[in-house]
Amino acid sequence: NATIPLSEHRDQCRVMMAKIKRDRFASLSAVWIGRFDVDADRRMGDELFVNVQARNGSVRVAVAEKTDGYHGSLRKSDSLPGFSFDDCIPITGDQVRAPVRFRKAAIDKLPRDLDLCLLFELTRGEIFAYEWGNE
Repeated sequence: NATIPLSEHRDQCRVMMAKIKRDRFASLSAVWIGRFDVDADRRMGDELFVNVQARNGSVRVAVAEKTDGYHGSLRKSDSLPGFSFDDCIPITGDQVRAPVRFRKAAIDKLPRDLDLCLLFELTRGEIFAYEWGNE
């Protein structure tokens, strides 16, 4: 405050702290239902994990092949066989590293040289991040 002399600013501040969960700086969210695509390049692990908050909703993932390896290229279809939104087991709750699971397919069965696009469907939820990894 410019009206308070600098000599009076001493002892006027407080140390404060804000705590957030791991990797929760920014998110994409939907108050009802929202979908978006992410250019995921190639599979870099045997598992796919997501950082989500969907206490009153859910997050589903679909996996599609891109037409080529260039960033932003189109996808060939809505999803690969076994990797559609309907095949995905919905992820609920508040989880920093939730594994993405499909009813009849597994991430580790996708060829490593396939250029991929991840499609996310949020229903009253937030997604902060995704990551390839191993259990």
